[in-house]
Amino acid sequence: MRLIVILLLVVHLFASELVYDEINSSQITSTNITENIITNNEYNLKIAVIVDKNKFFQFIPNILNTINGYLSHKDIKYSIDVFNQDTNLTKQLNHISRHYPYVFAYFTDKKNIKLLNKYNTSYFFIPTVNKNQLPFKTNYNIFFGGINYKQQVTKLNRFINGYTIIVYENTELSRYVTSLIDKLLLQPHKIKKYPIYYSKLFSNVFVYLNTKVVNTAQILANFTYHKLFTKAILTTQLNYTPLIFVLTNPMDTRNVILAN
Repeated sequence: MRLIVILLLVVHLFASELVYDEINSSQITSTNITENIITNNEYNLKIAVIVDKNKFFQFIPNILNTINGYLSHKDIKYSIDVFNQDTNLTKQLNHISRHYPYVFAYFTDKKNIKLLNKYNTSYFFIPTVNKNQLPFKTNYNIFFGGINYKQQVTKLNRFINGYTIIVYENTELSRYVTSLIDKLLLQPHKIKKYPIYYSKLFSNVFVYLNTKVVNTAQILANFTYHKLFTKAILTTQLNYTPLIFVLTNPMDTRNVILAN
């Protein structure tokens, strides 16, 4: 059980990095990532990492650094094999579940996560999704480390006491967070899709930004430029990154409430 707790901590450590660790990742390419990485000569603990290299190649160094660093610090002897997510995932999982008791699965597709319910011989750790995002139940051997956006939205809503405009973009995560706000926010509100038109509509109201950091920085800068003074600008961990301060001026972020 102690080992499960340790691996869960690794999941949570990396889950927060997934949100904002796009800094300085442009020089990393999928061809730089090796398929199999042996980190120790004694294989007391066998770990498999399943990741779509085309989708997450820029995060793979952080994935491995997080696992390596934490388990090495705990003086646990282990080995890690990295598997590029196969198109025939069932066949791949059949093999991995027979040979690896601990599996880090970087899945975002709910169908792939649901498929894990068929395997009870391994422990699966999924840092990319929060359990609240799933419309189905999962087995006892599947653990999640994704951010609890519902909890963040609930706490952010406490700062709102008036009309609110919610800005979202066409990504799965942005739509999900926007749906949570729409459901949980009791104050009158309106939803607008990015890019937006900078008008007096945004003056003297609360604004939720469910946009990635580059677009958020652009919106904040334009609010300042067009002299649109909001009551408050709220955002979840979608924008929990130092980039929000690098890409903006101090005046742009003076009214921002950021959850993490």
